[in-house]
Amino acid sequence: MPNKVVITDTIIDKMKKPKKVPRKGKKAKLQYNRIWDSKVPGLFLQMSPEGGKTWYLYYRVLNRKTQRQYKLGNYPIVRTVLARKTALAKLGLVASGHDPHLDDQKTIKQGTLAEWSKYYTDNLAKTTSVRAEKMVHNTHLVPHLGKLLLAEVIEDDIQNFLNTYLTQPATHNKVKAYTSKFFNWAKRNRKKTSVLFNPCTGIKQLKCESRKFSFTDIQFKKVSEFLVKWEKRQGYEQEVYYVGLVMATGCRTSEIFKRRWGDVSFETNQLVNIPTKTGTKSIELNEFAIDLLKRLQALTGKAKWLFPSPMNPDKHRVNFRSFWEKLRDETGLDEGTQIRDLRTNFGTQLINGGVEIATVSALMNHSDIATTSKHYAHVLKPTQQKALTKTNSLFKAL
Repeated sequence: MPNKVVITDTIIDKMKKPKKVPRKGKKAKLQYNRIWDSKVPGLFLQMSPEGGKTWYLYYRVLNRKTQRQYKLGNYPIVRTVLARKTALAKLGLVASGHDPHLDDQKTIKQGTLAEWSKYYTDNLAKTTSVRAEKMVHNTHLVPHLGKLLLAEVIEDDIQNFLNTYLTQPATHNKVKAYTSKFFNWAKRNRKKTSVLFNPCTGIKQLKCESRKFSFTDIQFKKVSEFLVKWEKRQGYEQEVYYVGLVMATGCRTSEIFKRRWGDVSFETNQLVNIPTKTGTKSIELNEFAIDLLKRLQALTGKAKWLFPSPMNPDKHRVNFRSFWEKLRDETGLDEGTQIRDLRTNFGTQLINGGVEIATVSALMNHSDIATTSKHYAHVLKPTQQKALTKTNSLFKAL
């Protein structure tokens, strides 16, 4: 029998990591440190070689030979007093003929799509996509399909749900991608979820055209005049500099919001340490962008962020939506014009100005040239036609 002690939080905090036992010609054997509680039968805390500490309850099911090692939770989220209380409650269920493990499985298998999707986003989604996936979960899945039992969802349910987004192909594809990914996970974990197939398999993505936007000369003049006017109004300088930087750099909105002053290099005229899907990159800055940053530095240079939140300077701002709507209304831009369209305008102006596609791709911080070509195909075609007309003079003599 293992030695038992009256477990306390102090004893747990003093536990040392178990060592890996080397074995000749084999991987090192992993060992786990365990301490058993003398107050509650079967309650013990286990420490892994990585330092994780987890509460377990060992019990036997009545009239069976089945033994269980039931997880109660991780320390320090579940401290000693709560672990004992939970263990005693589970032992009470065992004494009355129940099996907590099987009871949990039955509860989980009867869960709704909303409950399982929340479980997925909270525990299993990758950190790079969890925010977007939670948005799809909260905004789209829960209101439409949340009450359906997960194991009973069929293709017609998904298709009817996605048909509500036929006029919004980008949203349709984003929701479909998450839903399909979620059901693939549920299928792989069929023992828990009882899901045998992915109901999204036969549903196709919608064709989604790239956004097409570029300023006319009149629109550009109106926007410039608007920004000059509002820069003179006290309290709106951040808004003006933000819009100006997006226009001048072609950055994604988040790439501007999330920049610290330590990411600005006036020596090399760059924004550095920009995280992307393909690694950390730098963004080249033109003279206008540098001038805007120097003016902004006089305003927020003592803060950590380029655009610190007025409510909490330790955090950055996340949008200037009301200012953008004001700009759009006063300058006569279409109601559907979004601030991210300034990035599209930047790329369009570069291509129309004769900049090579490889250079445009680098300035736009795209992962490869193919991405640039895909998003700006509508701009490249007329440009290519202009290039072909220049070759006509070569053949006139023939």
